[in-house]
Amino acid sequence: IVSALAWGLGYFGMPHILVRFMAVKSEKEMTKSKGVAITWVTISLFMAKKAGRVIGVEIIDKAIEDAKENAKRNGLSNTEFLVGKAEEIAPELLKRGDAAHPEVVVVDPPRKGCDEGCLSAILTANPERVVYVSCDSATLARDVKFLRANGYEIKRFRAVDQFAKTPHVETVVLMS
Repeated sequence: IVSALAWGLGYFGMPHILVRFMAVKSEKEMTKSKGVAITWVTISLFMAKKAGRVIGVEIIDKAIEDAKENAKRNGLSNTEFLVGKAEEIAPELLKRGDAAHPEVVVVDPPRKGCDEGCLSAILTANPERVVYVSCDSATLARDVKFLRANGYEIKRFRAVDQFAKTPHVETVVLMS
């Protein structure tokens, strides 16, 4: 189920690329014990099949409702979906211990990129890997520079042309 309002949030083909970037030992294996934290809700359900736990964050209420319904329909009990801004929710998750050292953090910020609160929360959580999905190369460069200055290194990246015959490209970066 994807409502008309939440439909625009989905990127067809992106789940397979993200899982490839996040794989621990192979594309088919992720560590079940540590799970995944703080990710975009549309990709959360796909990731939940291979992770111990997934926390999806989104600012659009209807997208959260759809994600909860889809998790229920697919028998996924290892998911949690929260409405709000990642930069506000991530620090709260860390305070309550729900996102302490996740295996993977996936961010897909708006064109403005991640704000300082979100980037700081990522550093505090200290995930093994950060997967950054971006539709704006300038803010991607800025945020990757910040993460690199704080110990993360680019392992792989891929540009994904999902909007043929337009200048828009999604870029997926794996850092660890």
